[in-house]
Amino acid sequence: MNELLGLSDHAQYVAALRRDVQGFERLAQHLKRLTGINLPTNEKNQSLMASRLSFILRGCNLQDYGALAALIGNGDHEATRVFVEALTTNTTQFFREAAHFDLLAQALPELSRARQARGNGELRLWCAAASTGQEPYTILMTLLEALPGLPHTAVKFLASDIDREVLGRAARGVYAEADVQGVPPVLRQKYFKLRANGDGRYFEVNAAHRRLLTFAQVNLVAKPYPFRHQFDVIFCRNVLIYFDRPLAEEVTRRLISALSPGGLLFLGHSESGLIKGDDFKAVASAVYQKTAA
Repeated sequence: MNELLGLSDHAQYVAALRRDVQGFERLAQHLKRLTGINLPTNEKNQSLMASRLSFILRGCNLQDYGALAALIGNGDHEATRVFVEALTTNTTQFFREAAHFDLLAQALPELSRARQARGNGELRLWCAAASTGQEPYTILMTLLEALPGLPHTAVKFLASDIDREVLGRAARGVYAEADVQGVPPVLRQKYFKLRANGDGRYFEVNAAHRRLLTFAQVNLVAKPYPFRHQFDVIFCRNVLIYFDRPLAEEVTRRLISALSPGGLLFLGHSESGLIKGDDFKAVASAVYQKTAA
């Protein structure tokens, strides 16, 4: 892409990247191989990639998509990391799609009783797209409110994402005042500490509650999943929409297999058509219960 050489205006640089269809398709193939995310060639996706990668390319002194694709193809871990993190969507908020958390609160007592009946009182939960932490902390607040007498030692909670940078932010549990507006005041007071600095007020999840979560990088398309035990609850919302349908269906089957009998899988509302098989039943919109051992 010789037209990129010497371009000093950033808008011109981004426009030139958008026109590099061959480079886009090379990187889109890497993205699908690494993460499962399907990015078809169209104007919207070309603009998305150009805007997200332009600063990274220049910051790494790379002239064009081809230079980045070559590094990724040669196994450069740092180039691969920044590439994946730049193109991973991390939109999230506290109590997003609140009806799911109402249903979770109703289901948790029975899930806990079922665990105890099997001789293992540990409730196991997995938030498979933790992003910056709003969803797993919402699940945690819902759990602790629904089962106030549950010992903290009886909770095993994994919060995972493919993006290590957002996982670090999630583990810190620090949010701007605007971010916590969706948290009911009584829960905000109970689970957060109000802090202040020169930039204003912010909220930090209590350390005792942060310690209940284990944050770890997990790639949903990697095989096998690194788990020895099944989960009672899995949240994997608004992730599968970025995969092509065969891969999305395969990941869904693997999520179901990672559930305990009677366990619940929560998907995004636009992903409900991906569930197929006889080992589950729908219990609400985009919520499924495993029925087979």
